[in-house]
Amino acid sequence: MHVAFDIGNVLVEMKLDIFTSELKKYIPADEDPNFLLEDLQAAQDIGLNTVRRYLQTHYGIKDASVLNILMNAWNASLIPNHMMLNFMDNLKSEGVKIALLSNMGMEHAAYLRQSCPVMFDGHVEHLSYEVGARKPTKLYFQSFLMDHDEFTGAVYLDDRDENLMIGKKYSFKSFKFDLDYILKQPLSKQKIELEKVKSYIFDRKYDKIAEKA
Repeated sequence: MHVAFDIGNVLVEMKLDIFTSELKKYIPADEDPNFLLEDLQAAQDIGLNTVRRYLQTHYGIKDASVLNILMNAWNASLIPNHMMLNFMDNLKSEGVKIALLSNMGMEHAAYLRQSCPVMFDGHVEHLSYEVGARKPTKLYFQSFLMDHDEFTGAVYLDDRDENLMIGKKYSFKSFKFDLDYILKQPLSKQKIELEKVKSYIFDRKYDKIAEKA
């Protein structure tokens, strides 16, 4: 059995306001801190730029202590979710091979590898900054399956419809999973959602009676 996970809003909670709130303290009052995310995202996802470099070149922030504060906030905006990490570990113990398919820059990747190595341990990685392509481009999915054709037809969890749509075109069994939505549900509902995913991975019928319990 094989399964591919997105990372952002699937395995980790994304609290980007932690970063934008901190950034607001160091940029002109009339500038929107969200502009950085919109302007930089694609370039940093494919490894052409970094947040630290952008802070230096676009905003002119040179002070090392300020840069460190902002980079700490950037990293703190990703919070690994223990429920999902435990879920992955359970799948792994049952012999499921796991891949990580994520749009991610090198700074967040380095941070997560250091702070949460269990997320990557023994898993196939296909991170956009290393690939030079990002979801939802065809090249991103093509390059993954060229290197790992054993994942052809695997279940693929992502929170974004456009990624799931292209993934489906490349033979994945796309499954929408929005961690932000899941965590707003009662604990019993969260467990049901994970059981649905597991049933899908193992290609077995999900007992609808359990959903009513």
